[in-house]
Amino acid sequence: MAVADRKGCESTARARYQADMDAARAMLRNPDARPVNIVGGPVRSTETTYVVKP
Repeated sequence: MAVADRKGCESTARARYQADMDAARAMLRNPDARPVNIVGGPVRSTETTYVVKP
């Protein structure tokens, strides 16, 4: 990767990290400021589970 490309990538990653950390701090201060799923409820799990019936 070229030096200029790497510097741009690093600055983008640094900005993304700062935004993520700001969002995490906001969630700690305000528990209602958490991610929601498409239907508008709070995210309960990141795992997809399937019920397999014999």
